[in-house]
Amino acid sequence: FHAGMSFKAALGFAEINAALQHLPDVAKKVKGVYQFNITGGPGGASKTWTVDANKSRVSEGTPEKKADVMFTLSDDVFAQLSAGSLNPTAAFLRGKLKLKGNIALAQKLDAVFKQARKLRDSLPKDVGVQQVNDDTPASAPSSQAASASPSPPKSAMKSGALLEEMRKRVQAEGRELTQKVKGVYRLEVYNSSGKESWTIDLKSGSGTMTLDSQSDGQKAQVKADCTLVIEDDTFMQILTGALKPQAAFMRGKLKIRGNMGLAMKMGTLFDAKPQKAKL
Repeated sequence: FHAGMSFKAALGFAEINAALQHLPDVAKKVKGVYQFNITGGPGGASKTWTVDANKSRVSEGTPEKKADVMFTLSDDVFAQLSAGSLNPTAAFLRGKLKLKGNIALAQKLDAVFKQARKLRDSLPKDVGVQQVNDDTPASAPSSQAASASPSPPKSAMKSGALLEEMRKRVQAEGRELTQKVKGVYRLEVYNSSGKESWTIDLKSGSGTMTLDSQSDGQKAQVKADCTLVIEDDTFMQILTGALKPQAAFMRGKLKIRGNMGLAMKMGTLFDAKPQKAKL
């Protein structure tokens, strides 16, 4: 299975958002407003994100005022820049990254990605990288967030932003997914700091996805038909398409207990065409 339900760039923007909020020096050094026009997303879709270093925040949509720098690049290229496998200068020289505006600010882009990766690798569990709210425009006042209803517990894993995307999809398409899956999954994601247990209930009703615990001492109340156990970094590779779940399973990096037939339906959560995402 893979994260076909979202832009690959979403995780990178979530990490930049966290870096701006938790590393004040990043915003001070960068400054300015950056507009990213991302093309080639799911189904050929395009989206725009705004990185406002002046206000230390990232939002989907165009900025209130004209951006200091505007980048245009594909979803895949942004994911490579975010992961550090491609340098912004190299991307520009190869024609994969187009820019307009302040060249001096544009040259600071690589430093932003580096700091975001540094934060991701050292982030305390009580901070977590949170997914940027796709429904909040760049011009939305901060008071809106304060008046919003309490959000569910956030994952502290590196894959947390993508897990939040999964939860959003279950919430939005739960009834349809329930008709296709008809089962309950337990997803156990772990790293050197601990383990998180998620329950994805697609057996009946509108479907739910909940974070049951962030410790080994608690147990979920709903019995699972299929349990998947996977290390956080490996899960990230699968969700971003860097590793196929079949390969992870064959190498012992993905362990499955329970209904194997149900495990093969897991791709339904990530792809509108589950036959291409079977385990």
